[in-house]
Amino acid sequence: MYYITEKSSKTGEKITAMLIKARDAQEAAGKFVKRVGAEKYSASQFSAFGGVSAVYFKENPAPRLWKPVKDEEHLFRPKKNTKEGKAIAEQMAALPVVTKEELNGVVGFKSTAWQSIGLNTNNKTLYGITLKEEWRHQMPIDCREVTVSRYRLWFGKN
Repeated sequence: MYYITEKSSKTGEKITAMLIKARDAQEAAGKFVKRVGAEKYSASQFSAFGGVSAVYFKENPAPRLWKPVKDEEHLFRPKKNTKEGKAIAEQMAALPVVTKEELNGVVGFKSTAWQSIGLNTNNKTLYGITLKEEWRHQMPIDCREVTVSRYRLWFGKN
């Protein structure tokens, strides 16, 4: 199902606030990656934005601090059995995130860990929101259901 809401609406303002938090979380993740000398990161699968589950090194990092992620070339996680590795793991865990519950909460959707709304932000005045019909969610009053073709006019193909 496809919905739109004005960026100036109550729901739009909630989305904007959540996106600011998301930007800050992604910036913090990027700074963390630079601080540990990695090139990029794999985001946390349990968050909507931000969080780091592993980092990418082109060359193998210090084996005392980092262990490879199984079946993933160049991805590493900190070793928690060393003082330094444990400190890195704690820094990773402390990074800010926007949870899927927070993302879904902007439209009042209660979900499982694997369900999250889709959000499109590439329109000057509207946000686009998608969710599955079988979720049977009642959207806020300031969100309007639109056809797929109209949605794609405003936001492009998903």
